[in-house]
Amino acid sequence: MADDQAPRTQDLCLRSSLLARLREGLPEQRVKLRQAMLAQPIDTRELSAQAHRLAGAAAYCGEDGLMRAATALEQAAEVSGTPELKRAWAALDAVLEAAVHSD
Repeated sequence: MADDQAPRTQDLCLRSSLLARLREGLPEQRVKLRQAMLAQPIDTRELSAQAHRLAGAAAYCGEDGLMRAATALEQAAEVSGTPELKRAWAALDAVLEAAVHSD
């Protein structure tokens, strides 16, 4: 029985460690996303790349709300005009704000 629990315990420890690293990096990630949004013109390539990284990390850590918001921004950066992009950014920024201040 104890042998069956070891992989699960290791998985939980790994997930916890990755989630902590994700959360530690959110303020810096938010700054990078904000800089891309404030660039003139908006740096959609950087925005898409940063959102993609964030979505992947969030998905891996089971942070579904963050993953969905980052994916929406990534998609908006790739195909949408400025109003949709600004809406997607505002939604992700709100999720990031909540995540940064959730401890």
